Amino acid sequence: MKNKLLKKGILILLVLLAFIDLKAQNINAKKNTLTKVFNNLVNAYGNAKGKPALILIPKSHKQNYIAAYFSDTPNIKVDEKLFDICAQMGPDSLNALSIILSHELAHYYNDHNWCSDYAFAIRNTAIGKKIKEESKETKINHEREADNFGIYHCCLAGYHPFGIYKKLLDNIYSAYNLPERMDGYPAKKERDTICEQAQRRIATLYSEFLVGNKAIKIEDFELAINCFDDLTKYFPSRENYNNLGTAKTLWAIKLRPLEKMQAEDPNFFYPIMTDSNSRLKIVIERNLDEGAAQKMNELLNSARSDFEKAISLDHEYDVAYINLACVFDLMDNPEAAIGEIKKMPINKQNQEKAYRILGIAYYHTDNEKKSKEMFKKVSDVNNHN
Repeated sequence: MKNKLLKKGILILLVLLAFIDLKAQNINAKKNTLTKVFNNLVNAYGNAKGKPALILIPKSHKQNYIAAYFSDTPNIKVDEKLFDICAQMGPDSLNALSIILSHELAHYYNDHNWCSDYAFAIRNTAIGKKIKEESKETKINHEREADNFGIYHCCLAGYHPFGIYKKLLDNIYSAYNLPERMDGYPAKKERDTICEQAQRRIATLYSEFLVGNKAIKIEDFELAINCFDDLTKYFPSRENYNNLGTAKTLWAIKLRPLEKMQAEDPNFFYPIMTDSNSRLKIVIERNLDEGAAQKMNELLNSARSDFEKAISLDHEYDVAYINLACVFDLMDNPEAAIGEIKKMPINKQNQEKAYRILGIAYYHTDNEKKSKEMFKKVSDVNNHN
């Protein structure tokens, strides 16, 4: 009898351990999915500030929030139940997760002292009381700013947030049994309105982003500059500053007289980059008159400022370093161009575009031996790929 009870107890224990292990694997899989979306968004924000910690709280743990950014640590905490709500949206599950995470990241990157989009359940806690002390107008302004930045950076990260926000909010209110009106918070209808306004505005601005990139490809640099200059007023992100500087630099290159080496060596072109890796192919001869020279110098000086702003937002943004190196070389300062490449992390220096601008810059310092070495490395990288 004792043996039977012992065997039964062991069996129950094994089943329990298997269940616990399965549950651990399940939440780890969720955390991996959440982290991938989170990292994609952090990269889209491209801010030198880095990123807060991301914590997925199991449903078995008691907590007083749904999803929230806490500024003290800093960290973003997400309830596992909220993850499941997003997962139930099928093909839009990752888009739903991106909306929540990007909104909280917007609070973080915009330096809001307290941040809470979906964390209505914390209203009776210490942080909840602090939020209550804030004026309703301040909270709505913060939420509107986070919605704007959040949705825009969802798009930059490759997600599709438009059209699902209201459904997501409906699902959250229903699953957590939240009343539509709560003291100290915008009413649900107000949140719907805020998001609708944000989505309309972001849809327009994101279209402008795409128009600007297309304008660079077809060499309509004036249109591209207008687009990205407008975008930096609303979203001063590294991508917008980089692409603004890229349009100016490519326009300056178009005004610049051709060098003999550009006709003789196919490697001798400036590796100016937008996020779509566009490049300028020079096919016509040009002469530089006084007006063109002045315009070229204005464009290059302005582009330098744009690339420096992009780098200030992300000190590891190699695209902007390479573009800035091109600008310095075009401004007849090849030593500074070489210096910019050397500022990059070592692992980022070993790429084709970095070797290419180094080859051009060393040629302009009359170091043809070093220039040929760099172009040899360009060839080696391309052959290896």
